[in-house]
Amino acid sequence: MVGNESAVHPEQARPYEGAGIWRGPVPRAPRHGGERGGVCDRGGGHGGGHGEDHGAPAVLAAAEVVMRSAPETAVCWLRAALSALPPEHRDGPRHVSLLEPLSRALALAGRLEESRDLLREITRPALRLPGAVRTSAVARYARVECGLGNYGAARALLGAELARLGDAPSRGTAAFVVGHGIASVLDGRPPEHPAPERARWPARRNGDPVTEAGALALAGLCETLTGRIEAARDTLTASAAIMEGLTEAEPAPHAEYLAVLGWGEILAGRFPEAERHLRRGLRVVGGDEFSYAEPVLLVALSHLGLRAGTVAEAGRLTSEARRLAGRRVVERIAALASRSW
Repeated sequence: MVGNESAVHPEQARPYEGAGIWRGPVPRAPRHGGERGGVCDRGGGHGGGHGEDHGAPAVLAAAEVVMRSAPETAVCWLRAALSALPPEHRDGPRHVSLLEPLSRALALAGRLEESRDLLREITRPALRLPGAVRTSAVARYARVECGLGNYGAARALLGAELARLGDAPSRGTAAFVVGHGIASVLDGRPPEHPAPERARWPARRNGDPVTEAGALALAGLCETLTGRIEAARDTLTASAAIMEGLTEAEPAPHAEYLAVLGWGEILAGRFPEAERHLRRGLRVVGGDEFSYAEPVLLVALSHLGLRAGTVAEAGRLTSEARRLAGRRVVERIAALASRSW
């Protein structure tokens, strides 16, 4: 989803006028941000100490306001703020505090390769990030790789992070296990690090029902792929029960869990339940974080339509998935789905 500056209401500008972020009624990047056709220059953005420092907190607050509706605008402001930082702040807390949301804005703007390159820099070992910031950055890095169809790269990234964490307790560990398993399935491989059902207990201990439901959904899908249909139905029922107890918004950052649940339910012969969960995934996907789930949801619904005999609708859904993710990515998802049917 690519935003645009016109999506920002002028009233939102007023709290940030003093920081120099908005000038007049039209949202703009600061003058040194490098405008081109209403969008910042796509180069640079890693700090250079040029221009006046508008204040990272004000820029971050402004970027958060427009992150979902106009991510290109957020990119402009964050890159301008990075350019304004003095060289001595390179790799310091203020620098990192701008890089992490910039990677998110780039992904939301559909600039996945740029986001990936920045996330590679953010997560390098030499940059000692706070635990929660690193967890968020690694999770986004894996999602972006999946969005590019690089499922093997996402597996390798999450596997390395799980190995680095070892037995250390971390709120992100369970989500990394589930993400690794989903990337494995999309890559045509069985989950291996560790078995997905093991992720549910840390998720439960951490009060994370979304990841617990995702772990169960992945375990149920794996059971269907290995022919254990009755066991899969019980596991998928447990996942669905948790999902249906959540608010509409809670699973939005992990809509891929609903895709996995729906996919498993199709293979288990539960077509009405599958359609309900896949369509819920399409309703909630996105928000303030990039998600690769939408084409996966669309391809699953397309295959469900083929089974139900709605060929035209199935074709429309596949075409929409191709528009979002590109032919190469969608053909990989569709080929995997076809092998599973």
